[in-house]
Amino acid sequence: MNFHAYIVVEDMTDREMIANVLHPELLENVGFGIGEGKSSALSTARTFLKTRGIPTAIVIDSDSVDSTQIEETKETYDMLLRQASDGTPYKLLINVPEMEVVFFKDKAIFFDIFHRTIDDRDMIKGQYEPKHVICSLFQVAKSTQNIKNWQAMRKLGQYHPFDELAEFLKEMRAMREMRYDTNMDHPKFQVGL
Repeated sequence: MNFHAYIVVEDMTDREMIANVLHPELLENVGFGIGEGKSSALSTARTFLKTRGIPTAIVIDSDSVDSTQIEETKETYDMLLRQASDGTPYKLLINVPEMEVVFFKDKAIFFDIFHRTIDDRDMIKGQYEPKHVICSLFQVAKSTQNIKNWQAMRKLGQYHPFDELAEFLKEMRAMREMRYDTNMDHPKFQVGL
């Protein structure tokens, strides 16, 4: 398959969420890399950038709400991705604290997705421990296990990281259409005209 971009995530749940939030057209010719946590996802993204030269977005959880720790992680990961990229575009998206925090942006969307109301206390707690709150509310082991309306997931596309990820994919598709050089063994985007 000839991909125009990769998305690298920490686990299958993150991939499942992205695949259900973003419009299918945006995901055409986009490959996924599934890590087994942050470090594995970083390694996978670096490998895609270095060996395949294909634009790569990496979506990770901060697992923290500490702004200093988040900034340090961002700087370290950005430096490591930049070193591997050799000019290939990449996008680092960090969920604070976890991707599931997006479920706690709007009570109406929460209801549409889970067919359940949520009180203010759990909405606030969900900003800090989203996976834990969902799993305890529904007595499930996996945060996406109790989703009742996958179509309502599209409403989450207006929030981070989905909005920025969609924009990155649109930009990479446009770049590929404008400047793709089919004569290279390892496709790269051409700089300049």
